[in-house]
Amino acid sequence: MTTRLTAPVVVTGVGCTPFGNLRTRPEIAGLTLQELAARAAREALEDSGIRGPDVDAVYVGNVMTHSSQLPATYSQLSKWMGTQLAMGVHIDAACATTATGLCLAAQAIASGAIDTALVVGVEATGNRPQGTSPYEREDIDNETMWLWTDYCVNQAYGEPQGYEIFSTYNGIIAQGYMRKYGVSFEEYDRAMFELSRTRRMHAALTDRAMIRETLEDEAARLGYADAWSMWTSEANPFLSWPARLRSLVKAADGAAAVVLMRADLAKGLPSQPVELKGFGQAVSDLPWYHEDPTDWAVDRAAIKKAFEMSGVGPHDLE
Repeated sequence: MTTRLTAPVVVTGVGCTPFGNLRTRPEIAGLTLQELAARAAREALEDSGIRGPDVDAVYVGNVMTHSSQLPATYSQLSKWMGTQLAMGVHIDAACATTATGLCLAAQAIASGAIDTALVVGVEATGNRPQGTSPYEREDIDNETMWLWTDYCVNQAYGEPQGYEIFSTYNGIIAQGYMRKYGVSFEEYDRAMFELSRTRRMHAALTDRAMIRETLEDEAARLGYADAWSMWTSEANPFLSWPARLRSLVKAADGAAAVVLMRADLAKGLPSQPVELKGFGQAVSDLPWYHEDPTDWAVDRAAIKKAFEMSGVGPHDLE
């Protein structure tokens, strides 16, 4: 079945907080999750050139065990942002939470049910409230953080498995990819180095990134001759071969927000609207324990739906 949005939907504003730790990063230290979400939401509204009362629906998502028990984040935002009496929806879709909010908002706008929506994603993966106060926080140890994250994957991972799932499935998928396509370890290691180097270079260009140091600068600070020497040293060990420390995900706290609206309402707003051409959604269980861990049918299904909805194909992308 081919689906299309029945009316054009555009993004008119975006916002995000600095990313880091709510206990230690000065720009966000001491904030509650709701206040963190409000920072991103206010910036998105200002970027869009609209006010809270102009919003018809607020979609807010968060996942971790200590934060998903706050499903009324949108109601607190309504008091601060002026969206009181607008519709509020809480979303929990693991790593796709904010993207799912965008899809739901776009569907509601295209259907004519609402004209304007505010979508917010907020999370704290490095710390949690200490006791009953939302302001007093304590760090989450790695074992607990990964166990909570595993809850998002499958009920089987509600029990400690003796490894950290993210590093392990990185290793499983990488080995499967190398075997399938005849990629040597040296080729894979160099490719991951270049990928990490590019990401760190981009992060160093914004003051909101969690790590604002290039691999080259880090290597010089640690006394290595160049970034590659550091990459292949004991300072960057294998956590699950062939995945190294600096190619894996890192826990962070932060929030991001997006304003969407009907395209005809975006005329005259300060920011250039960006049309949401299409999206795709699909759900599946763990793909990396199949015979071919690189074959992610769930991704193919979602991508196919997005292309069909948008009316474009892979070769149209720039």
